[in-house]
Amino acid sequence: KINQQSRVAESEIIIDSVQPYRENYQMRMIKNNRIPGLLRVSGCGMEGASRYYYHTGHSQSLETYYKNKDIKAEEILKLTRQFLSVMEKMKDYMLEPNYLMLSEKYIFEKDENYFFCFFPENEKTWQVSYHELTEYFVRKVDYQDLESIQLACMLHKETLKETYDIESILQSMRKKQKTGKKSPKKRRSEKKVREKKTE
Repeated sequence: KINQQSRVAESEIIIDSVQPYRENYQMRMIKNNRIPGLLRVSGCGMEGASRYYYHTGHSQSLETYYKNKDIKAEEILKLTRQFLSVMEKMKDYMLEPNYLMLSEKYIFEKDENYFFCFFPENEKTWQVSYHELTEYFVRKVDYQDLESIQLACMLHKETLKETYDIESILQSMRKKQKTGKKSPKKRRSEKKVREKKTE
């Protein structure tokens, strides 16, 4: 079982794990290469546990960035597409995508670019982690913007499945936008989001 704790300094975040530290090939790969979209990370053992240092470069976490404002459709799309791009790049380095931390606390933004934490002790699949991120989208969505509500609702609904393809979901969304039709079921879904935002 992983016991995660974080402590934010001026330009780094620290994540502790109760698991013993293992310097495997993936950690060495990240240390020896600058992989676009991943925060630089170093790890060490500490009294039978492990500690990971992520260099944030003065960027802000999503949690901080959106603390006092709503997230819009274009920002959700940009984050999601950059996430997909990072996973593609990780294949070139034989890195496990399930080790990406997709919590709003561990995704960082700087100059409209998003950066992710690679945490080797993560126990969730990326599909589960991304669905949990869509729950954050639903909570923080701009509920006065119809496109933002529709996107957050669709991503949240479609990622409930055990396996799914994000690109296919986005393509389906684009097709529905082109038709300009909105079903009663979709209107009910949007109403639920509005009600959740006002609770």
